[in-house]
Amino acid sequence: MSLSSALNLSLSGLSASSRMAATVSENVANSQTPGYSVRSVELAAGADAQGTPGTRIVGIKRAEAPLVSEMRREAQSAAAEQSALSEASRRLSDAVGQPGEPTGLAARLDSLDQALARLTATPESTTLQRAVVTELDLLSEKFADAAEAILTVKETADRTIASEVERLNSALSGLERLNATIRSREASGRDINTLLDQRSVLVDTVTTIVPVRIVEREGSQISLYTPQGATLLDARAAEITFAQSPVITADMTLENGQLGALIVNGQAVDMGSSRLGGGSLAAQFRIRDSLAAEAGNHLDALALHTASRLQQADTTLAQGAPGLLTDAGLLAEAANQTGLAARLEVNALVTPSGSDQIWRVRDGLGAAAPGLELDATGPTALLDAVRSAQSPPPGSVDDAPRSLTGHMSALGTALRTQSDAFEREASFRSAEALELEVEESDLLGVNTDAQLQQLLTIEAAFEANARVMTVVGRLLDELMEI
Repeated sequence: MSLSSALNLSLSGLSASSRMAATVSENVANSQTPGYSVRSVELAAGADAQGTPGTRIVGIKRAEAPLVSEMRREAQSAAAEQSALSEASRRLSDAVGQPGEPTGLAARLDSLDQALARLTATPESTTLQRAVVTELDLLSEKFADAAEAILTVKETADRTIASEVERLNSALSGLERLNATIRSREASGRDINTLLDQRSVLVDTVTTIVPVRIVEREGSQISLYTPQGATLLDARAAEITFAQSPVITADMTLENGQLGALIVNGQAVDMGSSRLGGGSLAAQFRIRDSLAAEAGNHLDALALHTASRLQQADTTLAQGAPGLLTDAGLLAEAANQTGLAARLEVNALVTPSGSDQIWRVRDGLGAAAPGLELDATGPTALLDAVRSAQSPPPGSVDDAPRSLTGHMSALGTALRTQSDAFEREASFRSAEALELEVEESDLLGVNTDAQLQQLLTIEAAFEANARVMTVVGRLLDELMEI
C-alpha cells in the first residue's frame, strides 16, 4: 500500500468517525423528543466517485419497525376509544347512583317509602304529611339532577367531537404538506429524516382519533386509509366537517336532524355502521347518540312510571288530572316522556308555594274536603304503589316485576355493570398499548447507554486513524529529508 493510499484511507476513516460521533450526539440530544427515531451512519468500503479508495458514507439511516409501529398504533386507537367510553359510562352511572348509595335515586325512593310508611301509621300528622311532600320534592330534584348530568355527558361528547374533528383536519393537512415537502427534499438529495419524524407524530395523532392503515407511495409518500377502506389522505387530505350544537336538549337526536353528523368530502357518514369506526371520534359519537341517549330514555321512563303509579293510586282524581308528581304541573304522559325526568315536580296543591292543602296527601288530590284524620286509606294506597311489584315501563333494562326502588336499582346496577365492563376493556387496551410502546421504543428509541458505548468505539477508531496519519506524516517528512 502506498503512503498516499494509507493517507486517503485514514482520512476517510476520520471523516466517517466524525460523522458517526455527530450522529451519536444528535441521538442523545433527541432522546426525549417525541417521534424521534434513532439514527445510524451507513458505511461502505470501496472507491468514491473519483476512484479514491476508503470508507464511504452511504447515508444516515433512520430506524424503522413498520409492523410493531402498526400494532402500537392500533392498540393506541383502541385504548383511546375504550378510555372515552369508560369515562362517559362512569359519569352516567354516577348520575343515577347505586343501590345503597345515600345520594342515589334508589335511596331517595327508599326515603319516600319510609315517609309514606310513617304517615300510614299516623295519618293525622301534618308533620308527616309535609315529610312526604318533602321527600317527593327531593325525589323530583334528584331526577332533575340525574337528567342534567346525563345531558351534560351528551353535550360534552358533542363538544369533544367538534374538537376531535378540528384536530383530525389539522393533522391531515399537516401530513399533506409534509408529503409535498418530503418529495421535494428527497428529489434534491437533502436529508428527510427530521420530516419523517414529524410525519410519524402526526400519524400518531390521526390514529388516536381514527384508526388508519399506512400505504407507502413512491418518493417516500404515504396514503392513509381506515381499516374499513375510507380514504383520509391520498395526495390530498379528506375534507371532514362537523356542526357542533350550541345547546342540546333531551329531544335532540341525530335521527331527527337536530344533532350534527360527520361530513366527509360532502357526504354524511353514519357512525353506527361507519368506515371510520374505532378511535376516540367514533367513541364520542357512540356516547352522544347511544350511551347517553339510552340512559336518558331509561331515566325518563322511570320518571313516568313513578308519576303514573302515584297518580293511579289516588282514586279521587278526575280523568286526566295529574297526581302527586306532575310534568311541570300537567299530567305525566307517555306521549311527552322525553325529557320528563328534568320536568318532574310536586303537585302545587300540596306545596307551600302553591295551595298548601297538605291534607290532600292523606285524603286525595281530588277530595272535596278533608276526610277523617285517622283514615289511612290514601297513604296506604300510595305506599302500596311504591312497594308493589309491577312490570317495568317499556324499554327498561330488565323485564321483571319490581317495586319502584327495585326498578331504579336495576337501572343503577345495569349502568354500573356497563361502566365496569368498559373500564376493564380500557385497562386491557391501555396495558396492551403501553407494552407495544415499550417494544417499539426498544427498537426505535435512543438508548443513551448504548450510544455512549458506541461513542467509545468511535473514539478508538478516530484515534487509530489519526495515528496512521501521524505515522504517514513522519514517513513523508523523512522522505523529504533524503
